[in-house]
Amino acid sequence: MCMRIDYRRLTAVVLVIILAFGSLSCGSNSPQQKPAETEKSEKPPSELERMRKTLAELGTMLEKRRSPQVEIALVQDEKQAAQGSGHQQGQSEGGKESEKPQGESGVQNRQTAAGGKEWKEEMELVRTLHRDWNSLEPEAITKGMTSTTQAALEENLARLTRAVEGRQALEAQLAANQVYRYYIEVAARFKTKIPPNLERVRYHVTEARLQAEQGSWASAQEEANKALEIWYRLSYSLTKIERRTLNQMEHSLTDLIDAAGEMSMILTSIKTEIALQNIENLERELKGSNHDTE
Repeated sequence: MCMRIDYRRLTAVVLVIILAFGSLSCGSNSPQQKPAETEKSEKPPSELERMRKTLAELGTMLEKRRSPQVEIALVQDEKQAAQGSGHQQGQSEGGKESEKPQGESGVQNRQTAAGGKEWKEEMELVRTLHRDWNSLEPEAITKGMTSTTQAALEENLARLTRAVEGRQALEAQLAANQVYRYYIEVAARFKTKIPPNLERVRYHVTEARLQAEQGSWASAQEEANKALEIWYRLSYSLTKIERRTLNQMEHSLTDLIDAAGEMSMILTSIKTEIALQNIENLERELKGSNHDTE
């Protein structure tokens, strides 16, 4: 009888141990699913997209401020090209020498393109950028933003503020594009629908046009070349985009390089518009798909 009692007790102990281990294993499985669920539901902070939209809106407004001067520059470029061989070499060289000072003074005077109206709307957009950056900055730091990126973004945001305050449209555009440059590095720390390299292509295309408008043709061509180099690396990963669309983007960038090489403001302006429109189309396509943006 004693042996039977011992066996029963032993069986009961074994069952208790089995049940205890079973409950522990079940309990350890449920927490493992939570990180995956959190990762799927994780969205980039709203300030990130707001900063992007604000920079785009500000760029459009600054371009409108300068549009009368840009049109004049294009007409002058047209006239200069039409002169051709009708002038002596010395006269054409003299024209080139006088072109840059006129361009430089034009750059400084473009701030008055829209007359005496205050730049209230532009300054309000700049304030919005400052507010959104202040909200985004702590999270960007936790995501691994470098101190170099942080300092450069803030430096160019201050530069942008001074340019808008001084109603310097081209200087403001240059500063805004630099803010965008470092914004891209911040955005790359988050999971977004737009690949960072496509954003970088946009930055270099815009910078190529701005450098051209300053008469810095070597820099303009260098920026256009950088855009194409980045595009080559990016295009291989866009497997869900039609080959025709990818080729169209590539051709617009090579055309921009050629336009900058010819030192033609008209061609550079047109080719920039086409390249930026192609980028817009690609962004819409990527936002509508589940394409991996890394």
